[in-house]
Amino acid sequence: MRFQFIDNDHGRFAVRRMCNLLSVSTSGFYDWCNRPESSRSKEDRRLLALILIVHKESRCSYGSPRVWRELRSRGEQCGLNKVTRLMRQDQLQSVYRRKWKPKGSKTKTGAIAANLLEQDFSAAGPNKSWTADITYVRTYEGWLFLAVVMDLFSRRIIGWTMDKQATRYLVIDALKMAVERRRPKAGVVHHSDRGGQYGSFDFQKELERAGVT
Repeated sequence: MRFQFIDNDHGRFAVRRMCNLLSVSTSGFYDWCNRPESSRSKEDRRLLALILIVHKESRCSYGSPRVWRELRSRGEQCGLNKVTRLMRQDQLQSVYRRKWKPKGSKTKTGAIAANLLEQDFSAAGPNKSWTADITYVRTYEGWLFLAVVMDLFSRRIIGWTMDKQATRYLVIDALKMAVERRRPKAGVVHHSDRGGQYGSFDFQKELERAGVT
């Protein structure tokens, strides 16, 4: 396995350095390279090429079980364990993960304002009705909370912000961006759920300061 790793990367790194790091001899590596390829190694290489094709066709969304089922449907007589082993060795995996959910339940507040939209999410013009919400997305930094403000007339996101914590400042910053970009006249309706961030005193004061209903 260590010789195979060196062989895969000897074009990028010096062979002697990799041998030293992996505690194997340079002469042993070259002896391994000169050995005839075993029938098992040939079969693994052939199957891995098919695995790569199926994985790419799935837009990297298939894990080993689905890749194995697809190979079986194409007439390949291979086992799931073998497909899993080859995909693990080549570091192939599904780009999708089980959906992460934040710990704890969302805090709800009482009805601090009337539901002016009454589930009518149409708008006669821009800056008449905005709606806001919080979700979470996976990024290279890990899971982040995303707060957005959308104009119901154009369905465009006019304010947003991201953070590792879903505090009241998350929604306040999204609102500030929307107000700064649109500079609406007083009376635009801001619609959201009754989450604790939107029901907070600081957020309510920010709405009042911006002239938003």
